[in-house]
Amino acid sequence: VRSALLPRMAPIARALGARVTNDLVLPQLIAVLNEHRHSVLRCHALEAVEGVAAMVGPIAVETFLLPCILRVLADADEAVVAAAVTCLQRLVRARLCPPTALPEVSQRGVPLLCHPN
Repeated sequence: VRSALLPRMAPIARALGARVTNDLVLPQLIAVLNEHRHSVLRCHALEAVEGVAAMVGPIAVETFLLPCILRVLADADEAVVAAAVTCLQRLVRARLCPPTALPEVSQRGVPLLCHPN
């Protein structure tokens, strides 16, 4: 069920609104990001972050989502790390990553862009 819902998370979040997305969807997304046994599911969750972030706003992104995404940057699965870097890039480009978080995002993300893989 989760793998079917994650790719459709942006329209679901828009339909539910900011409050319900914050109260119900955000905790589920965080749980998937913290689930280390399912790499594909985590990649789908990282792809869904931008749509959810647009509904919950930059404060929730900085408080709840960024710590999970930054933790994923150290994952053993390269596909998950690549998805996390892409996720961070989308959040920054969409201005959903608060300026106060940019130094840490840069510090953790930029070295991965230089990695040969």
